Amino acid sequence: MSTTIPLYPKPCLIPSSSNTVYLVGISLTREGILEANSIDLTNINTPTIKQIASQVNTIAWSSSQPLACHPYAGLSASTIGSNGSPFLVAQFGAFKTFFANVNPAGGTIEQPTRFAEVAFTSPRNFALTGASGSGSDWVLALTNTTVVGTGSYWSGIRFNGTAAVASNYNFGMSVALSANPLLTVGTYSVDSKLGFGYITMFDYVGGGVSYTATGTLSDINTPNDRIINLANPHAVTMNGITLTTSAIPVTAGETAFILDQGSDGSTVVYYITPGTSSQLTRLLIKGQVPKFSNLLSATALNTQIVIYSGSSGSSPSFNSLDTTTGTWTGSGLVTPNLPSNSGASLPSPSNGANSGGGESKSNMAAIIGGAVGGLVLIALVAILFIHNRRKKNAVPVVHKPVDSSSYQDPNQIGSSSSQMQQPFFPQQQQPFPQQQQQQQLYQQQYQQQQQYQQQQTSSENLQPSPYDPNNAAFNTQIYSPTQEQRQPQLF
Repeated sequence: MSTTIPLYPKPCLIPSSSNTVYLVGISLTREGILEANSIDLTNINTPTIKQIASQVNTIAWSSSQPLACHPYAGLSASTIGSNGSPFLVAQFGAFKTFFANVNPAGGTIEQPTRFAEVAFTSPRNFALTGASGSGSDWVLALTNTTVVGTGSYWSGIRFNGTAAVASNYNFGMSVALSANPLLTVGTYSVDSKLGFGYITMFDYVGGGVSYTATGTLSDINTPNDRIINLANPHAVTMNGITLTTSAIPVTAGETAFILDQGSDGSTVVYYITPGTSSQLTRLLIKGQVPKFSNLLSATALNTQIVIYSGSSGSSPSFNSLDTTTGTWTGSGLVTPNLPSNSGASLPSPSNGANSGGGESKSNMAAIIGGAVGGLVLIALVAILFIHNRRKKNAVPVVHKPVDSSSYQDPNQIGSSSSQMQQPFFPQQQQPFPQQQQQQQLYQQQYQQQQQYQQQQTSSENLQPSPYDPNNAAFNTQIYSPTQEQRQPQLF
């Protein structure tokens, strides 16, 4: 046990149970070593740290690339062990994305695996959309490549909680998705067989769109088969919110949170529950907040959001946000310059539970509200009486004719609602300016990757690339990888 918080440049957090989270990272001073730690946050200012697993692999794990973690929410702790369920850790890279399952109960990390010639571009577009009781997670991810015939840079992935090497992916998308989104966040509900949830995608100009996402456990045998099916697109009501490029997605079951940098440098929190509302809302915060950090990592733990922040030259720390009360705890909190009353609280639990003195407070509020409402009603009656009396005694007024040559009728100009930004639907929107450059970059990356693969042939035992232009499947312009090609390779 230790109370010294390890410093990782690009780690990830995962929820455990009660007041415990897992912190996974690669130290700058221990390059190539993936470390998993259990963090007891009972005293968040002095947490207790215990390393539960580590693995040395200088090719798969690098401190220069970001990590992402997801829990296998469908697997109960009793199935795996009393120390917690397994979770997935993924390392992003320019040409390769390695991933492995971490088993806290046994203190082990699986041998890292990867999909041949497919890399996932960013944790900001790597969204958990479903979890099943059989131990599968469904993730929608933006990749660095595509398959001829699909035109999609997005891949549906089904990760296996028992053995990551049994995971699958495919590029089949039921709707056209933007190749250059700002941020993608998922929500999910645990199902016995299927993965069901929502995907919400945000763009660079203050718009967003949500889709229903349904995962399947079936094999992918035809071009029309999909691991994740998207449907029912609907625009997000942004409420004047424009996310920055620093925004961080946090999945908390059926609700998604987004942590972003406020204009004063503090941490701002937004939330959306796409299954019940299309509103993106700022969470009402009471009191002080942590400063925003570009090296911030976050996870949802019960009704809390736990964040880890640290950088070279400063000691890392933890903070926790109670999403029901809107209060932060931990060290390094500051008073924000933003309006304290901006935002809204999370909706009350569906069971209507009320703890403490909530009932007496609500009764008092009702009494006060009734009294104020009565005074307002009396004032309105008095105003109407005076207005009608003046109207009877008023002298008729003839309005001056308007010069139509210099007057623009508002009905001809258009109402304010018609001038507002239209809902964001990627399949209807013109490509972003960077998109063509990004596609050129993908082609360049592919050529570089082919050269790299030729150099690595002697040291890596990989199956032939499913994206080889000489592949006969390209003659039909529609390609669906075989079962073997869709499974990851041990490394």
